[in-house]
Amino acid sequence: MSKEKNVSDIVLAWLKANGYDGLTDDDGCGCTLEDFAPCGCCICNCFPGYNHRDKSESDFSISREKPKKPKNKSRPLKRGKT
Repeated sequence: MSKEKNVSDIVLAWLKANGYDGLTDDDGCGCTLEDFAPCGCCICNCFPGYNHRDKSESDFSISREKPKKPKNKSRPLKRGKT
């Protein structure tokens, strides 16, 4: 017999399928997919979010903004004449 999915299971599957890293409420609360809704609070006021590394306070910080890809600062190698 298959397990019935609750709303949290459905939301978690949707977040994974659409490339999100977790949820945020824009008020400092956030969770990752690996530790989904650990507070037990209602997730009805949360938004899908992306992980922004914040080394000052914790190992993650979820925000609605997609992180910018770091610019590649390396230059292509110049080939010398042979």
